[in-house]
Amino acid sequence: GSAPATGSVPRRRPPPAATPAAQPPAAPAAEAAPGAPRPGRRAAEPVYLSAEGLARLEAELHELRAVRRPEVVRRVATARELGDLRENSEYHAAREELGFLDGRIRTIEASLRAAVVVDEPAGGGRSTLGSTLVIETGGEEQTLRLVSSTESDYAAGRISVASPVGKALLGLVAGQAVPVTTPAGPV
Repeated sequence: GSAPATGSVPRRRPPPAATPAAQPPAAPAAEAAPGAPRPGRRAAEPVYLSAEGLARLEAELHELRAVRRPEVVRRVATARELGDLRENSEYHAAREELGFLDGRIRTIEASLRAAVVVDEPAGGGRSTLGSTLVIETGGEEQTLRLVSSTESDYAAGRISVASPVGKALLGLVAGQAVPVTTPAGPV
């Protein structure tokens, strides 16, 4: 016989080490304990990730911080030296790119702070976050992995559990048929 599925086991991930440039200013002594939500802010929603997804986000963050951001900062400095900033399109383009990079860095840092790593689910049970499924649609088979919206990449076979198809595939057992309503119509 097969063992019953235990499902995914989420593990809270410790926050990543921040670089000196990314650290917030020191908090006054009168504030709440470290790790407690600040007054007026809600606690971050957990971001469920597979171990692979966590590694991809950490690698992207390293690439952005160590390679791309320093390149763009150099481009801003070089363009600034060219003179009149009002008519300097290189300067404005580099500043805009720097803003996008900094926004992406902040987004990844927030995701990593709220990351909960979901272990690979045990086989034989119902599909859960992290399950790899072989689905058949119109006689064609496709392998998909159920992941969080942070990790989704349909071309790579990772589908978000927040998508219509991902929602429909949650909780299924092998051989079960399920109709799915997509933006393109029922499947």
